[in-house]
Amino acid sequence: MISVVTGNEMREMDQRSINDFGIPGIVLMENAGRNTAEAILELCDKEEIFTVIIFAGKGNNGGDGFVIARYLEKNGIDIYVYLAAKKESISGDALTNLQICLNSGIDIIEVSSAQDIEVPQNPFIIIDALLGTGIQGGSRGIYAELIEWINDQGQFVFAVDIPSGLNSDFSVPAGPVVLANKTLTMGLPKLSQYFYPARSFVGELEIIDIGFPLDVEDDPNIEVHLIDESDLSIEPPDPELHKHTAGRVFILGGSTGMTGAVVLAAKGASLAGAGLVISGVAESLNPVLETKLTEQMSLALPEYTPGVLGKSAFSLIKEKIDWAHGVLVGPGIGRDAETIQLLDQVIQYAVKQKKKIIIDADALFFLSTKPEIIKSLNGNVLLTPHFGEFGRLFPKSKKVLKNQPWKALQDFNKQCKAVTNLKGAPSMVGKKEDGVFINPTGNPGLAKGGTGDLLAGIITGLTAGGMDLTEAAVTANFIHGKAADNAVAKWGMRSFTLENLMDEIKLVINEIS
Repeated sequence: MISVVTGNEMREMDQRSINDFGIPGIVLMENAGRNTAEAILELCDKEEIFTVIIFAGKGNNGGDGFVIARYLEKNGIDIYVYLAAKKESISGDALTNLQICLNSGIDIIEVSSAQDIEVPQNPFIIIDALLGTGIQGGSRGIYAELIEWINDQGQFVFAVDIPSGLNSDFSVPAGPVVLANKTLTMGLPKLSQYFYPARSFVGELEIIDIGFPLDVEDDPNIEVHLIDESDLSIEPPDPELHKHTAGRVFILGGSTGMTGAVVLAAKGASLAGAGLVISGVAESLNPVLETKLTEQMSLALPEYTPGVLGKSAFSLIKEKIDWAHGVLVGPGIGRDAETIQLLDQVIQYAVKQKKKIIIDADALFFLSTKPEIIKSLNGNVLLTPHFGEFGRLFPKSKKVLKNQPWKALQDFNKQCKAVTNLKGAPSMVGKKEDGVFINPTGNPGLAKGGTGDLLAGIITGLTAGGMDLTEAAVTANFIHGKAADNAVAKWGMRSFTLENLMDEIKLVINEIS
């Protein structure tokens, strides 16, 4: 698991390394520049490109650029270093490295306009070391002009630490941003690098080791982490396992025209290894499930009107909640007033019985009308909202949800004890005690109706099999996203179907088991 940090957290890590461990800042800068230069040299050698333009700013990001210039020049690269400031404005460790470059005969060219740039005749690579994580607001003046020039060249661009113009703490840029092919980020990745639209400027992301002590990198106060496949494991089944001990799942959902949501959730639960899956729907809809489901069972429930569940179904539902190891409520269930009253009974009963319950889709709409119930939820509950649903559950989040979705989730976690799976690009799982986990897999091909129902079913199946809700959600999101990535490789982003996705889910589960 990789920690993902804010700009302030990264600055604190710098200061801890310097003040508590005695590592001089100039050493950290040297490590950063040297290791970044090595990554750049790999591409130079591979593509046989031996000319590099480096753009440096007046801060520490520019200081990294000066170190990079030294190592590239030492390795036979023809370099042009353009400084977007006056040399006399440089200070601290960046000044030391500027002076080393000058003493080594490396020409540092001050520029006040993009017109001052000499375009090499040979193929070249661009290195962006203009603005680091400390930028406040959008890029302006000469920096904005140089960013536009970089983006107009159509050359391979390396960004040092973060593409210039991006703030590490906000996903929506406030001005022009360097469009990097690859970002070489220092120490640990920054939050904005994983969230759109900022993510679209980052390109491939590589973490550069700059020599932070392990105690600094593993700071327990860092609350956001990126999931890695090595973090996940699905335990092999007990040799004495049978269908009742493999996990019993009860799914409540469906309404006229929306039975597919229940079918997909039921299949997802089975894919995750649940031994028995029962889906409860209004009795007039049950023939559809009888046709669509083979491995899973269906339960015809008393209906208020055709296709609509009401309070008369509660006694049968209560029996299945008591029976189940994992309960999923909401897929396709609808928003009829009678159904809403039933959901009130079902959710409160399941919470009281301390059942592991996943609340999805229309059941989330019900919760958004009952803030007092949201506050009463406990760690046995998992909520699965997309951004629109999350905005209804937590109206205060609307101001920060677009620009800092991780913060919106953290703020929600402070007032709701449930586990929350905020679905988006990327998806996140959060709980107050556990922090926030970013899922690295998935693609826009998942923007199809039914993928969320399938995900909810997988989470419920893993939960019924014994995982706690946070682990189940983290694992299910990774599986779901990686299966989609594999499906894209075989069938294309637009064309892969949910049947394709389910086939790939089987393979991914096998890989991590």
